[in-house]
Amino acid sequence: MEQRKINQMVIYLETLQIPEDETKSLKKFLLRESSNFTLYKNVLYRYNTENGTIRKVLNKQEAQEIMNAYHQHPLGGHLAYNNTLHKIATRYYWENMAKDIKDFVQTCPRCQVFGKKSLREELYPVPVSIKPFDRIAIDVKHVQTSRSGHRYIVAAIDYLTKYVEARPLRFQSSSEIALFLYEDVICRHGCPTILVTDNGKPFLSGLVRKVCQAYSIIHKTTTPYNPQSNGLIERFNRTLGQILQKRSDTEKEDWDIYLPATLFAYRSIKQATTKQFPFFLMYGYEPKTPFDIDSRIFEKNSHKFEAVLWHRTSHQLHNLNWIREQAVQAIKQTQTAQKKAIENKILEERKELKPPFRLGDMVLLYKDYMSTSWSGKLQDKWEGPFIIQNNLGKGTYHIKSMDPNDTRIRRVHGNRLKSYAIPNTMWNTEGERSISSLILDKETNELVQ
Repeated sequence: MEQRKINQMVIYLETLQIPEDETKSLKKFLLRESSNFTLYKNVLYRYNTENGTIRKVLNKQEAQEIMNAYHQHPLGGHLAYNNTLHKIATRYYWENMAKDIKDFVQTCPRCQVFGKKSLREELYPVPVSIKPFDRIAIDVKHVQTSRSGHRYIVAAIDYLTKYVEARPLRFQSSSEIALFLYEDVICRHGCPTILVTDNGKPFLSGLVRKVCQAYSIIHKTTTPYNPQSNGLIERFNRTLGQILQKRSDTEKEDWDIYLPATLFAYRSIKQATTKQFPFFLMYGYEPKTPFDIDSRIFEKNSHKFEAVLWHRTSHQLHNLNWIREQAVQAIKQTQTAQKKAIENKILEERKELKPPFRLGDMVLLYKDYMSTSWSGKLQDKWEGPFIIQNNLGKGTYHIKSMDPNDTRIRRVHGNRLKSYAIPNTMWNTEGERSISSLILDKETNELVQ
């Protein structure tokens, strides 16, 4: 909200009097919306009618800082729009927040230079137990070598809660896999009943087999040459790679240092199938983050808010088993619908026709060589931005870098281009967006205009 609106709402809630010198529209706003707000220690909060909680009201500058923290901070993980919106909307409120968050995510420079549009994988339904870590999947992901020498990530995911455990590895050996299974899974969560892996040599070794026999674990392997049959861990690996890939070049060299923060980000993503956070399904409460500046409302000297918090927490813990049962049912109900939706999405994407670019459009150029390079797993897939200088016909264009030091004119096909969205990085004094100024040559600037 605009700071002026916030100030006037605070005054109205304190005095129950509408200032006579205010505009007619603001007076109507105060009368119409005041029942949705409350004050605590002179700070304005808005009621969330869905669950009875309250959210701190932010002005434009605070909203920008929160979006930056929840999306670009290492604990944010550069997650997509829906996940970023849900994380913020449970704690904060401002006008048009859904649109602002969508614009922020879509114009994030790191997100734009990552990834190539790809078809979604099909869903392969599997039985799910109500007990966490009763059925798990383990896989090893190859990434670029970190400065400390780690080249792999071994990860385990629970089929019910979607909670993950992972650690970096220097070598993809059976001893490392067995140690991870014992220390990070068995010693933390108990013995799983079923372990699902692919047919890689480390998983089929005698050492892993002995661990499974010693702890009464049934080891199942996927169909050869069909890794999608272990789709849950495959999708996690894809998400993990996306989060790591969106880090800066310096951070990518130390990806193993940021792995714990990356896991935290994934554990606090609301899952589409269970409708819950993995962290909550595992522990029965939502994690606190350093961005929760409104957490001070639950102070010991506030009996009202302490009572609300205690009631909500005890209710969640008491009903945790019921919530897990509901999660199992939600998984079963959505598997068929999700499979059909994904199949329809594949057909739609194949039918899409990309409109031609126009002169002056800002675009990114896809690095084709990265798609087959092992060393490029965590590298940006797109470079730029560039400006469309000329339409040569038949889907071919001349493009020029927006870097004033790069004067080359490149001839590329439109299939290697996608539109670039300028980040909205600032708010002006009127509460409207403004963008960072770009240093362009005269010809390029005229095209942009």
